Amino acid sequence: MFADEKVFETVANMAPPYTYFAIPVLLVLMGLSVFVALIQTFVFILLSQLYLSEVSHPPHDSHTEDDGMEFIAPVLT
Repeated sequence: MFADEKVFETVANMAPPYTYFAIPVLLVLMGLSVFVALIQTFVFILLSQLYLSEVSHPPHDSHTEDDGMEFIAPVLT
């Protein structure tokens, strides 16, 4: 999560008189890292909601056939 800030700090402190020009470029790339963090958050929330909705609802009786087999939802303990 904080790898981008560590990379920025390392690059800026390698040779301070010469690498200070790289700071504006690194700040522009920081906007990209914020965008990636937002996309990761969205995907993790979406996957969590999908998993919880699949696990928490039992199957509908109208869609099952009368073959004697019963579906049992997994129980989280």
